[in-house]
Amino acid sequence: MLTVLGFNLMGDGLRAVLDPRIKN
Repeated sequence: MLTVLGFNLMGDGLRAVLDPRIKN
C-alpha cells in the first residue's frame, strides 16, 4: 500500500511539473 501511495504522490509531482497549469 505504501508503495502505491508513493507512486501516486510521485505521479502528482510529475504531473505538476509537466502541467504547471493544473493546480487544484
